[in-house]
Amino acid sequence: MAMVKGWLDGMISFGGKKAKKTPVKVSGARVEGSFPARQQLKLIARLVKSVKIGSRIRYHLEYEDSTVLESLVIGYQVNGIQVYRHNDIRVLIGEDQIGVVINTPDGPEEFSRIESFDLIVPGAVGEERKLDYDSRASMSRRGPFAPHARLSVMSYCYNTEHLKFEAEVLRNLKLSQGVHSGLQVALLSVSLGTIDNHEPRKFSRVETRLCVTASKNGTETVMTAELQDFSEETIRLVLESENDSWPKFGKKDFLLVGLKTAVDKPLVKLRCQCVSERGDGRVFKMTHIMKHGKPELFEMLDALELKIDLMNLE
Repeated sequence: MAMVKGWLDGMISFGGKKAKKTPVKVSGARVEGSFPARQQLKLIARLVKSVKIGSRIRYHLEYEDSTVLESLVIGYQVNGIQVYRHNDIRVLIGEDQIGVVINTPDGPEEFSRIESFDLIVPGAVGEERKLDYDSRASMSRRGPFAPHARLSVMSYCYNTEHLKFEAEVLRNLKLSQGVHSGLQVALLSVSLGTIDNHEPRKFSRVETRLCVTASKNGTETVMTAELQDFSEETIRLVLESENDSWPKFGKKDFLLVGLKTAVDKPLVKLRCQCVSERGDGRVFKMTHIMKHGKPELFEMLDALELKIDLMNLE
């Protein structure tokens, strides 16, 4: 009974029919408000879409927003069942059926009552060593994932909405089976009621309407696009012609963008990687700038020079 009671501090629950079969013990019963079942499932669907297994997250201890660290979501724990492949979990939100389906080695398990949803992250990867002495001193000796520590977590995944939410460290454990057997991990209990959008950009944007040229890998058809906003890291482009369509970008592909920010300035050519789709537009991260016919790393001075030129456009 003591072990069961110990789990009862960390669960999320909502109404619905009880699952016919629960193959493992549930991790706890952290009741979080009185959300209708459909509303909570919508929140879980947003979370699963934006905080994918294999994606990075940023986090900091509660009230310590100047000490942001990174981690990686290696799995979820739903009603005590651990999931390590993103394709092994589905959220159902239909007119006649709501719930979560999890593929397990024994077959699919469907739950219409979700009592816990936790993120599984590596427990000890030395991220806290990046902090200064005072920030480290404010932590527990067990680091940022000390049991019951409260965290503010931010998604760090492209092509989805960016989320921010609160989580509590339930426990640390060493996995004894599965693909990550032997790995020390931490379980983070997500507070669904705190899920909200956030703006991940570190830099302010300059809005503009500058016409630029764009070509995939610098060798394919040259298209004209409108540069709609610029920051020190990224640009957002929208194609000008309705007859043009954005090509597909693989991991090794890039977009060569040509822009002229002033009459007395030379043409600037940027190599960019596509990082996000925004309707008809695309967001690109600037990685290289062409100098003397050769690509060089895009640096802060390059970004600031272009930003100032764009601010002075008439």
